[in-house]
Amino acid sequence: MNEFAKILCDIGAVKIQPNDPYTFTSGWKSPIYIDCRLIISFPEQRERVIQAMCDQVEQFARAGKIDFIAGGETAGIPYAAFIADRLGLPMIYVRKKPKEFGTKSSIEGRINLGWDGVLVEDLMTDGRSKEMFAQSISSAGGSVRRIIVVARYDLFPTVIIEQEVRCLVTTREIIDHLIGDRVVDDNTSHVLELFRDDPVSWSSTMGGRAEL
Repeated sequence: MNEFAKILCDIGAVKIQPNDPYTFTSGWKSPIYIDCRLIISFPEQRERVIQAMCDQVEQFARAGKIDFIAGGETAGIPYAAFIADRLGLPMIYVRKKPKEFGTKSSIEGRINLGWDGVLVEDLMTDGRSKEMFAQSISSAGGSVRRIIVVARYDLFPTVIIEQEVRCLVTTREIIDHLIGDRVVDDNTSHVLELFRDDPVSWSSTMGGRAEL
C-alpha cells in the first residue's frame, strides 16, 4: 500500500462524490477530488510529505545541479517554501498570469540566466498548467527539467511535456486503498472501480470532457 494514499485519506484530503462528481479545470469529471492543500495544516503528515519531496529533489541533484525550487501559484508555493528552506536553495514562485501592475512579472523571486530548477506542485491532472509554468520560467532565463507533485491524476490522458514528472501517489493508488481497505461502502467502491477502469468514458457519461 502506498503510505501517502493512507496519509491523504486519514487527514480528509480525499473527497468522494459518486453521484455529484467534481469538475476539474481541465473539464474532466471525477468522483474523487484530492485536496492536497490540507496537508500544510497537519504537521506530522506534512513532515513526511516534505521529506519525501526533498528526497526526490536530492535524487535529481545527483544527476545534475539544482539551482532553485519553484512553486506554482498558489498551491505549490508552500511546498516550494518548505523544500527550499530545508535544502538551503533559492526559491521562486510562478504566477498563473503576469501582474497587471508594477513589474508585470510572471516570476516572483530571482532566476539567474542558465539556472535549472525543480518545479513542485500539489497536483497534476493533464499537465497543461505545469507546461505553462515551465514556459514562464524559460522566458525569465531559467529552465525546469523536473517536476515533483504530491498527487497525480494518472487516469486521464495527459499532454506531452518535456519535463520528467515524479509523484508521491496516484489516483489509482488512492482508489485501490479506498477499495482494498474497505474505507468506502460497496456502492461507492463500484463507482470508483468504473471510473478507475475507464475514466474517459465515465467523465463523458457524467457530462464532462470526453477526449484530450
